[in-house]
Amino acid sequence: MLSLVKRGKFYSIVTTLPDGKRQWTSTGCVTKFEASKFVPAPCGTSHLSDLSRQTHELLANIIAPFTLENYELAFKHCIGLIGDKNLSEVSKKDVQHLQSYLLKYLATETVNGHMRKLRSAFNYAIAWEMCTVNPFKGVTIFKTETKPRVRLSRSLQRSLGRLTIGISGVCLSLLYTLACGVGKSSICVGSIVVGTVLFCRTM
Repeated sequence: MLSLVKRGKFYSIVTTLPDGKRQWTSTGCVTKFEASKFVPAPCGTSHLSDLSRQTHELLANIIAPFTLENYELAFKHCIGLIGDKNLSEVSKKDVQHLQSYLLKYLATETVNGHMRKLRSAFNYAIAWEMCTVNPFKGVTIFKTETKPRVRLSRSLQRSLGRLTIGISGVCLSLLYTLACGVGKSSICVGSIVVGTVLFCRTM
Protein backbone atom coordinates (compact mmCIF):
# COMPACT_ATOMS: atom_id res chain seq x y z
CA MET A 1 0.00 0.00 0.00
CA LEU A 2 0.99 3.65 -0.43
CA SER A 3 0.85 6.42 2.15
CA LEU A 4 2.06 9.99 2.51
CA VAL A 5 4.31 10.70 5.49
CA LYS A 6 5.99 13.95 6.45
CA ARG A 7 9.71 13.43 6.92
CA GLY A 8 11.50 16.58 7.99
CA LYS A 9 10.16 19.48 5.94
CA PHE A 10 8.80 17.45 3.03
CA TYR A 11 6.21 14.75 2.45
CA SER A 12 7.33 11.37 1.12
CA ILE A 13 5.41 8.58 -0.57
CA VAL A 14 5.90 5.47 1.55
CA THR A 15 5.50 2.12 -0.16
CA THR A 16 4.94 -0.81 2.22
CA LEU A 17 6.35 -3.98 0.69
CA PRO A 18 5.04 -7.52 1.33
CA ASP A 19 7.95 -8.27 3.68
CA GLY A 20 7.06 -5.27 5.83
CA LYS A 21 9.90 -3.06 4.65
CA ARG A 22 9.13 0.47 3.52
CA GLN A 23 10.40 2.28 0.44
CA TRP A 24 10.56 6.09 0.71
CA THR A 25 10.25 8.52 -2.22
CA SER A 26 10.43 12.22 -1.40
CA THR A 27 7.93 14.47 -3.22
CA GLY A 28 9.71 17.70 -2.34
CA CYS A 29 6.32 19.12 -1.25
CA VAL A 30 5.73 20.83 2.07
CA THR A 31 1.95 20.27 2.14
CA LYS A 32 0.05 17.00 1.97
CA PHE A 33 -2.29 18.41 -0.67
CA GLU A 34 0.60 19.12 -3.06
CA ALA A 35 2.21 15.74 -2.32
CA SER A 36 -1.03 13.86 -3.01
CA LYS A 37 -0.77 14.90 -6.67
CA PHE A 38 2.21 12.59 -7.05
CA VAL A 39 0.28 9.47 -5.98
CA PRO A 40 -1.19 7.90 -9.14
CA ALA A 41 -4.66 6.40 -9.10
CA PRO A 42 -4.81 2.63 -9.72
CA CYS A 43 -5.60 1.73 -13.32
CA GLY A 44 -7.85 -1.01 -14.59
CA THR A 45 -5.16 -3.03 -16.36
CA SER A 46 -1.88 -4.46 -15.14
CA HIS A 47 0.57 -4.70 -18.03
CA LEU A 48 4.18 -3.58 -18.25
CA SER A 49 3.16 -0.51 -20.25
CA ASP A 50 0.65 0.42 -17.53
CA LEU A 51 3.31 0.11 -14.85
CA SER A 52 5.70 2.18 -16.96
CA ARG A 53 3.12 4.96 -17.28
CA GLN A 54 2.18 4.97 -13.60
CA THR A 55 5.80 4.90 -12.49
CA HIS A 56 6.44 7.90 -14.73
CA GLU A 57 3.47 9.74 -13.21
CA LEU A 58 4.70 8.99 -9.72
CA LEU A 59 8.34 9.98 -10.23
CA ALA A 60 7.99 12.89 -12.67
CA ASN A 61 9.08 16.14 -10.99
CA ILE A 62 10.44 14.11 -8.05
CA ILE A 63 13.62 12.60 -9.47
CA ALA A 64 16.14 14.02 -11.93
CA PRO A 65 15.10 13.96 -15.63
CA PHE A 66 18.11 11.79 -16.48
CA THR A 67 17.05 9.18 -13.91
CA LEU A 68 13.46 9.29 -15.16
CA GLU A 69 14.71 8.67 -18.70
CA ASN A 70 16.61 5.63 -17.43
CA TYR A 71 13.36 4.24 -15.98
CA GLU A 72 11.68 4.70 -19.37
CA LEU A 73 14.63 3.10 -21.17
CA ALA A 74 14.59 0.10 -18.81
CA PHE A 75 10.89 -0.46 -19.55
CA LYS A 76 11.50 0.01 -23.28
CA HIS A 77 14.15 -2.73 -23.29
CA CYS A 78 11.99 -5.00 -21.15
CA ILE A 79 8.81 -4.65 -23.24
CA GLY A 80 10.78 -4.84 -26.47
CA LEU A 81 12.27 -8.20 -25.52
CA ILE A 82 9.55 -10.07 -23.61
CA GLY A 83 6.49 -8.16 -24.84
CA ASP A 84 3.87 -6.11 -23.00
CA LYS A 85 3.04 -8.91 -20.62
CA ASN A 86 0.61 -8.85 -17.76
CA LEU A 87 2.68 -8.18 -14.63
CA SER A 88 1.63 -11.47 -13.06
CA GLU A 89 3.02 -13.31 -16.10
CA VAL A 90 6.54 -11.85 -15.88
CA SER A 91 8.71 -14.66 -14.52
CA LYS A 92 12.20 -15.07 -13.13
CA LYS A 93 13.11 -16.73 -16.43
CA ASP A 94 12.03 -13.57 -18.28
CA VAL A 95 14.22 -11.48 -15.99
CA GLN A 96 17.24 -13.72 -16.55
CA HIS A 97 16.66 -13.66 -20.31
CA LEU A 98 16.41 -9.86 -20.28
CA GLN A 99 19.54 -9.44 -18.20
CA SER A 100 21.70 -11.83 -20.24
CA TYR A 101 20.51 -10.21 -23.48
CA LEU A 102 21.28 -6.66 -22.31
CA LEU A 103 24.74 -7.68 -21.07
CA LYS A 104 25.67 -8.50 -24.68
CA TYR A 105 25.10 -4.92 -25.82
CA LEU A 106 25.26 -2.62 -22.80
CA ALA A 107 27.81 -1.89 -20.09
CA THR A 108 27.44 -3.95 -16.92
CA GLU A 109 26.82 -0.84 -14.83
CA THR A 110 23.99 0.21 -17.17
CA VAL A 111 22.35 -3.23 -16.99
CA ASN A 112 22.62 -3.17 -13.20
CA GLY A 113 20.83 0.17 -13.20
CA HIS A 114 18.02 -1.18 -15.38
CA MET A 115 17.55 -4.17 -13.08
CA ARG A 116 17.37 -1.94 -10.00
CA LYS A 117 14.83 0.40 -11.60
CA LEU A 118 12.57 -2.41 -12.78
CA ARG A 119 12.78 -4.00 -9.33
CA SER A 120 11.77 -0.69 -7.77
CA ALA A 121 8.89 -0.27 -10.24
CA PHE A 122 7.54 -3.74 -9.41
CA ASN A 123 7.63 -2.82 -5.72
CA TYR A 124 5.29 0.04 -6.59
CA ALA A 125 3.14 -2.37 -8.60
CA ILE A 126 2.73 -4.60 -5.56
CA ALA A 127 1.75 -1.59 -3.46
CA TRP A 128 -0.79 -0.60 -6.12
CA GLU A 129 -2.11 -4.19 -6.08
CA MET A 130 -1.28 -4.65 -9.76
CA CYS A 131 0.58 -7.88 -8.94
CA THR A 132 1.62 -9.90 -5.91
CA VAL A 133 5.18 -11.01 -6.76
CA ASN A 134 8.27 -9.05 -7.77
CA PRO A 135 10.17 -11.17 -10.35
CA PHE A 136 13.15 -8.80 -10.12
CA LYS A 137 13.59 -9.44 -6.40
CA GLY A 138 16.92 -11.15 -5.83
CA VAL A 139 18.17 -10.40 -9.35
CA THR A 140 21.96 -10.67 -9.63
CA ILE A 141 23.77 -7.33 -9.53
CA PHE A 142 27.20 -7.79 -11.06
CA LYS A 143 30.25 -6.11 -9.59
CA THR A 144 31.93 -3.44 -11.68
CA GLU A 145 35.53 -2.30 -11.52
CA THR A 146 36.20 0.93 -9.68
CA LYS A 147 39.17 3.16 -10.39
CA PRO A 148 41.56 3.82 -7.48
CA ARG A 149 41.28 7.23 -5.90
CA VAL A 150 44.35 9.39 -5.37
CA ARG A 151 44.23 11.53 -2.24
CA LEU A 152 46.51 14.58 -2.25
CA SER A 153 47.84 16.28 0.86
CA ARG A 154 46.97 19.92 1.42
CA SER A 155 50.57 21.02 0.85
CA LEU A 156 50.66 19.20 -2.49
CA GLN A 157 47.29 20.69 -3.45
CA ARG A 158 48.67 24.17 -2.76
CA SER A 159 51.76 23.42 -4.83
CA LEU A 160 49.70 22.14 -7.73
CA GLY A 161 47.55 25.25 -7.48
CA ARG A 162 50.58 27.35 -8.39
CA LEU A 163 51.16 25.44 -11.61
CA THR A 164 49.51 26.14 -14.92
CA ILE A 165 46.47 24.05 -15.81
CA GLY A 166 48.38 22.00 -18.37
CA ILE A 167 51.21 21.12 -16.00
CA SER A 168 48.75 20.28 -13.23
CA GLY A 169 47.08 17.81 -15.56
CA VAL A 170 50.42 16.14 -16.32
CA CYS A 171 51.26 15.84 -12.64
CA LEU A 172 47.84 14.46 -11.71
CA SER A 173 48.04 11.91 -14.53
CA LEU A 174 51.45 10.88 -13.25
CA LEU A 175 50.17 10.45 -9.70
CA TYR A 176 47.29 8.32 -10.98
CA THR A 177 49.73 6.17 -12.97
CA LEU A 178 51.91 5.66 -9.90
CA ALA A 179 48.84 4.70 -7.86
CA CYS A 180 48.00 2.05 -10.44
CA GLY A 181 51.39 0.41 -9.91
CA VAL A 182 53.10 1.24 -13.20
CA GLY A 183 55.36 4.04 -12.01
CA LYS A 184 58.63 2.39 -13.05
CA SER A 185 58.31 3.03 -16.77
CA SER A 186 60.61 5.44 -18.59
CA ILE A 187 57.62 7.59 -19.51
CA CYS A 188 56.85 8.15 -15.86
CA VAL A 189 60.46 9.00 -15.09
CA GLY A 190 60.51 11.52 -17.95
CA SER A 191 57.26 13.04 -16.71
CA ILE A 192 58.77 13.46 -13.25
CA VAL A 193 61.79 15.30 -14.66
CA VAL A 194 59.76 17.56 -16.94
CA GLY A 195 57.19 18.26 -14.27
CA THR A 196 59.88 19.09 -11.71
CA VAL A 197 61.74 21.49 -14.04
CA LEU A 198 58.59 23.32 -15.08
CA PHE A 199 57.41 23.45 -11.49
CA CYS A 200 60.66 25.09 -10.40
CA ARG A 201 60.38 27.69 -13.15
CA THR A 202 56.95 28.74 -11.90
CA MET A 203 58.15 29.26 -8.33
